[in-house]
This record gives sequence, structure tokens and C-alpha cells, in this order.
Amino acid sequence: FSIGVPDDYGHSLFVCFNKDMFEREGLPDPYELYEQGLWNWDTVEDLAIKLTKDTDGDGVNDQFGFHWIDPTYYIFANGGQQIKVDENGKMVFAMQDEAVYEALRRYHQWQNVLRVTTGDWQFLDFEQGKAAMAWMPFYEIHQVDYEFNWGVLPLPHGPNVDECVFPPGVGDAIFIPANAVNPLALVALDNFLWPVDTYYELLDDAIRNKVADMNAYQVFQEAIEKWDSRYASYFNFLGAYWDANTPFGGIMAGVNEGKSPASVVAEYAQMAQAKIDEIYGQ
Repeated sequence: FSIGVPDDYGHSLFVCFNKDMFEREGLPDPYELYEQGLWNWDTVEDLAIKLTKDTDGDGVNDQFGFHWIDPTYYIFANGGQQIKVDENGKMVFAMQDEAVYEALRRYHQWQNVLRVTTGDWQFLDFEQGKAAMAWMPFYEIHQVDYEFNWGVLPLPHGPNVDECVFPPGVGDAIFIPANAVNPLALVALDNFLWPVDTYYELLDDAIRNKVADMNAYQVFQEAIEKWDSRYASYFNFLGAYWDANTPFGGIMAGVNEGKSPASVVAEYAQMAQAKIDEIYGQ
């Protein structure tokens, strides 16, 4: 068998929020919503609608509820997966699932119908105080760039799960191949080169360098403890959301055109499975 040990906490996913904007608009404290079990899609959609507005009277919205959100984050936050292992141990395409369809519907709703998002993958609009909430990986959080009070929470959960999930973001890991001659020696080598104690010291240092308050510190720690490897992106398998020539990119292009998520996922299912089979030699 092979063993994979997660080693990349830098892609763990969170929501950063602009405390000052929430207070200025007279909206509830997101930390309190999380503690009350209300940190879900319906809640944040309502907040985003209230936060999106024209603040200077020129007829164009210049404040938004969300910074642009990577489509995979919707899928993970609703308990969906891109690929999974089936009952026979085979890697299979997993997006023909109601949790995924609902995630893609909500993406289209927020992005193209309600238009409560702004910006792109660079998160500049959040840094500049134009967006209230930004769904981002750990490594993108730069408190020195924020000239406002801010906080951190898990991704709000969708209707297909009962609580927030904690995606690692990507499937990075240290692997021992199934055909290794002396796997225990490789374990010992890994422990020598990268001691576990050092790993946790570096992790804690990284968290303390990111946090703005004790609530944020506790959220970061909770996320690391509750990593769920089912919710990770596999770009080499299905492609990126922006590349329409790949299975996932083709799906997202269809969703942006207003196509039914179920129909557009079905359209690319065979291509996606063929790509997975090719990579795994199944």
C-alpha cells in the first residue's frame, strides 16, 4: 500500500472578513454568527446582498459582499468532491452529485445573478476595503496589507452539510510508494529530515504571524486539527476553472453561461473519468 501524510497547511481555506465594514453597515458580528451555528450560505448571502451597494452615488456598485470566490470552494463547503475512491478502490469522477450541483447553482447565483462579488484571484479588492468577505487560502492572508480590523472564520457551509468543513485546499502530501523496498527506513528518513516537533513549531509561528485576534488563532488551530482530505483540488486531474479545454474548466464555462449544473457536469463526465483513468493507469 502507499501512505500519504498531509504536509501543506498553507492552502487550508478560510474566510477573511472586514470587521469595520460589518460594524459600519450595522450587521451582526460574523464571529457571533459562527458561535450560534448560523455561519451558512443563506446567512452570508443575505449579508452579501446588504453589503453590496453604491456608496458614492454614481450609479455603480463600489462595495461588495464577497471578493471573487474560486468555484471549487463552493463545492468543498457544501460537502462535494471532484474525485473520490469508490467501493472497489478505483478513483472516480465525483461531481455527478446533488451537493456539487447546488454548489454550482449558488456560484452562478452570487457571481452572475445577484452580482455580489468583485475582483479576481489576487484579492486586491478585499485588501483595498471594497469587499467584506474573502474566501482564501491560508498563504494569501497578509495582515500587513489590511488597513482595517479583520477576522477569520471557516468557509460557511452549504445546505447539504450540517456544519462547516475544513478543506486542505490541495492534495499535497508526502508519499511512500507501494513498491518501496524499505518503507520503514523512509519513514525514519522523513522524521530525521523534517522532525514532527519542528513542523508544529513552524506551523504555530505561521499562525501567530497571520492572526489579528484570539478568535482567529482558535479558528486556524481548529482548521488544522479538522482537515478533511476529501475536499481538495486536483488540477492535474480535471484542469483549472479558467481553462475551458479541460473537464472542470468546461463545466464552469457552461455554468457561467447559465446551463443546468447537472446537464453540464454530465456533458464532461466521460472526459473527466478518462483523464482520471489515464493518470492512475486504471
